[in-house]
Amino acid sequence: PRLFCGISAGCLDSMLAHYTAFRKKRRDDAYTPGGMAGARPNRACIVYANLARQAFPGLPVVLGGIEASLRRAAHYDFWSDSLRRSLLFDAKADLLLYGMGERSLVEVAERLDQGRDLAGIRGSAWIASPDTPGDHLPSYEDILAEPRRLLDATLALEQHVQRAEGVLLQAHGNRLLAIAPPAEPLSTAELDAVHELQIGRASCRERV
Repeated sequence: PRLFCGISAGCLDSMLAHYTAFRKKRRDDAYTPGGMAGARPNRACIVYANLARQAFPGLPVVLGGIEASLRRAAHYDFWSDSLRRSLLFDAKADLLLYGMGERSLVEVAERLDQGRDLAGIRGSAWIASPDTPGDHLPSYEDILAEPRRLLDATLALEQHVQRAEGVLLQAHGNRLLAIAPPAEPLSTAELDAVHELQIGRASCRERV
């Protein structure tokens, strides 16, 4: 790839695809050809990002999809019963896109093609400099020390999406996560144009 490697875990969080609410392994996967279970690794975004960096050293890695969206900030992980950092840090990616990413993804490609910085793209999260302006969420360490503060962070994330303005900041140790407001929704015409794209439908049917 010339510009970057885009990574998604698929249409469902990989851990939810593999395990029930009782932490029992599922026998099938509705989002895998033939319903085959276990086709993806656990925490697929992290695994795929590591493989991409090995295959293409120095190439920017951009995360997206529902697994990245739900894990964009410090979050409670049901499967390990623990607080985990933003997926951006655990996957060691350059950028994370959340929500509807059609606009954001195009802007990522345009900026990289022009040699510009990726910070500040709507619908994205990135590792920011300490002087980045914005509203601070409880830090990863704050939530570890006082788990109830996760409720404050979750509420602030939801309000951020609804307001669609401002930048949220969350410290993870000596590093700072920044989350831009969500991308603008597509117009009807733009959504129709995306729907008309032939995005692998024929090849998917052939593989099945």
